[in-house]
Amino acid sequence: MNRISKHCIFLLLLTAINTIGYAQFNTYHPFPSANASWAETTWWETFCDGNYVSGSKDFEYRLVGDTIINSKEYHKLNISGGSEWLTCKSAPSFTLQKYDSIAGFIREDGAHRIYYCNPGKKIGDTLLYDFNLKVGDILPDTYINKRSKGNRVLKIDSVLVGNTYRKEYVISADSVKPFARLIEGVGSTLGLLEPIKVPFEAGCSLNCYSNGDITANPGLNNASMANSTALLKVYADKAYEMFTITYNLPQGYKDALLKIYNIRGELMNIKPVSKGESPVTDNVYNLLDGIYYYTLSANNKVLASYKFIVLK
Repeated sequence: MNRISKHCIFLLLLTAINTIGYAQFNTYHPFPSANASWAETTWWETFCDGNYVSGSKDFEYRLVGDTIINSKEYHKLNISGGSEWLTCKSAPSFTLQKYDSIAGFIREDGAHRIYYCNPGKKIGDTLLYDFNLKVGDILPDTYINKRSKGNRVLKIDSVLVGNTYRKEYVISADSVKPFARLIEGVGSTLGLLEPIKVPFEAGCSLNCYSNGDITANPGLNNASMANSTALLKVYADKAYEMFTITYNLPQGYKDALLKIYNIRGELMNIKPVSKGESPVTDNVYNLLDGIYYYTLSANNKVLASYKFIVLK
């Protein structure tokens, strides 16, 4: 009798958890109206010293208030920089950029659609996101999906943002594996206002989305996280063949993964680590010149990241 009761309790618990997740997934999560920010990185390839090299720029969008335009209420969107990196051997650079200006205005209607406008650039009320899509749908023309008939919804999945599950629309193009996701209440993993297109010689990633006490890392994370330098540091030898990594796992974490990505977000290497092992070494002799990230993650959560340049 006790054994049956325990099984019943366990099954009821699983049912409750699944029901909660299903309910959250099927509840629409609107776009934020205040206290939200999107930290992003754009990257590109350019010609220098007879070779193609990588460059990147970090910046952030954030909501800073409300306004009325043509009788419609919008939320003001600011953009601020940022750092810029360039991996050119003859003139490698790291530049801190300080700017803060209006990037436009966004609003949401009552039908799960987000609109963008920027009167200063003569951009009227333009569809930005449509969260009424179904599997197989071609993305409509929007500010970030202009005249692109190849982008379609490959599948609809769920993703944990904060403590709730939200719908994410996995986007693919003709004959191309999935390259972007559209997340309810967050936007595109390629960037809030950046084009939805297959990255080729240039691209963008949404590194971190924050809204009040919610922080999510839907794309490749970068050094914009406030606690990154406290949790993770990377030291390279002169040949950039061996790295020494120091890390500090927060309380409650025993094991983690060190992952290294290139600027395109491609995973290059994974190294399991445990609490108390720091520092550790990682042999990365095969890395080409470029911009890379180390991330420290545990329990499917990015805890910290470290951005660095390789120049051999």
